[in-house]
Amino acid sequence: MECAVIRSTIAFLTVLALIGVVALLLWAGFRPAGGRVSAFALGVFILGSAALVGGVLGLLFGIPKSVSDPALALARQQESEGGGEGRPAPPWRRRVRATSPTPTSSRSPTGSPRSWSASG
Repeated sequence: MECAVIRSTIAFLTVLALIGVVALLLWAGFRPAGGRVSAFALGVFILGSAALVGGVLGLLFGIPKSVSDPALALARQQESEGGGEGRPAPPWRRRVRATSPTPTSSRSPTGSPRSWSASG
């Protein structure tokens, strides 16, 4: 399934690039006789620059694998909650997370304005 999606995306992008090159050849062909080669060279330079910028931006700001693959996100979450390397979390770690102190608005018996309780 995933391989078919990648192949169809590559085919689409290849056809799109070929359409761009054909349009560039047509544009350069209608230029005056002395500037056809330089117009085509300029177009290829702009085409390459746009592809390079698009590739870098896609690399930097593309969809992370953990977002596009829910199974990978779940595995990473379980690993971070567990002991790492697929082991479950030790009981003390689960207990600490469940009973971490949270501030309450009630006054303590000593009269301090804020106390900490484990119940939340």
